[in-house]
Amino acid sequence: MSTANADDPDEVSRSDSLSVNDEEISAEASKSTTESTKTTPKSTDTTSSQNQGADDPAVQPSDGAGDNSNGGGGDVRNGPTYKELVARALAHNENELAKQAASEARQANCVDGGLRTVLAASCNPAYAAQLMDMPDRPQQEAAPAAPAPAAPAAPAAPAAPPRITKQQVWTRVKTTLAVDAATPRVGPDYSVHHLRSAVTGKPLDSAVGYPLWFWAEGGDLAAKSSTKKVADMTVSLSMRPGKVSIDAGDGNRFSCSTDAPEWTPRVAPGTKSPSCGHTYVKTGTYTVSMTSHWSVHYVIDNGEGEPLVGDEPLSGTQTRQLRIGELQVVTVDR
Repeated sequence: MSTANADDPDEVSRSDSLSVNDEEISAEASKSTTESTKTTPKSTDTTSSQNQGADDPAVQPSDGAGDNSNGGGGDVRNGPTYKELVARALAHNENELAKQAASEARQANCVDGGLRTVLAASCNPAYAAQLMDMPDRPQQEAAPAAPAPAAPAAPAAPAAPPRITKQQVWTRVKTTLAVDAATPRVGPDYSVHHLRSAVTGKPLDSAVGYPLWFWAEGGDLAAKSSTKKVADMTVSLSMRPGKVSIDAGDGNRFSCSTDAPEWTPRVAPGTKSPSCGHTYVKTGTYTVSMTSHWSVHYVIDNGEGEPLVGDEPLSGTQTRQLRIGELQVVTVDR
């Protein structure tokens, strides 16, 4: 009989030594190595070493997947994992039980008939399987600590709004300007003489050929000024009233100063206005429009460079109706 290798489980079938025991499993679990399985040492018995890999899968040579010695570039590990140890133990036990069953079959063939007792003594004793205990399950490895939630990023500072220019400030200010247009007044009109048409009986403001006086009343007729802050800029405004323009409604247009004289009852009948008057030559109802004009001078200063200076015209319009009729001359016999 060949000399058995202590690490060769196949040789155990021809000797009573253990191929792999519990101490070897424990040592295997704690040993750090870059190989996935232990390389089987050479045996002095050529036949035994050839049969070793065929009988015991627990000591099958590695396929090289995790062996760095073959230059295959496998992963470097610190030792067999728990699953690998369990797989080895299961493979070993399965192999041991197979050996025991084969040994019992050989002995059954050896013992026969009436010579059972005699032959049993001459047969090799049945092989007792040397089973490995399952390795202890390692303590559950703590799951890798979840990375601490990143602190919420501070909200990005809002982008600074584009810097407003002086011209933009003026454009904004201009849209807020409000002025009151003057009301067109005409005299004398129905409110004074209460004329009515001799044909229709409707009220008349004046008659064909009769001179009328026009003037402006109310509204922003005086100069004014103001200073205020807009977008951190100083805005200075001054408003000067200009002339009023009149559309008589019959195709005639003319301009008058804002201080044109008013008609009063002291004016002699038929007297023309010295500066702002009109006479209608046809009967009808006319829409009279009076447009007031102003000039706004502005200065916008943000403390940098030259201030923005300019003048802007403004205007506003008011209207009224004029009813022009015909006067009938009545002759009375005496």
